[in-house]
Amino acid sequence: MKITVKTTFDFGKLARYVSSGEFSDQANRLLGASIAESSKQKIKSGKVRPSITNKETIRRRKSMGVTHKKALLRTEALADSLRATKEGIWGADYGLLHLEGKERPYRDFIAFDEEKVKQPFKALMKKVGQALKK
Repeated sequence: MKITVKTTFDFGKLARYVSSGEFSDQANRLLGASIAESSKQKIKSGKVRPSITNKETIRRRKSMGVTHKKALLRTEALADSLRATKEGIWGADYGLLHLEGKERPYRDFIAFDEEKVKQPFKALMKKVGQALKK
């Protein structure tokens, strides 16, 4: 007795796609855009912690006309610089210094809004499904 099994999917094809640069480029663009946008909103809403507490920094900011103590929001330059690229999320250089806590106080401004990621994630999974088909 001979048994024949037919499939409509190809794991080898999927593995090649996932390990390709195309997959990582698409994932970075699709998911990165929503993460960059959520991070912009986190900075602009003043939710980055810790807030400014150093008296010298507060005094210097007041002399520039900045009266709030919201971190990373003096000029909005960091928030405005955040964007998704095929390599990942890009932003002003000093943002990385804050994320690493080097030369600047550690401040994690990266945000992940589950609602904003749902649609890009579905699009990415659709591409994965297409890659899985024979």
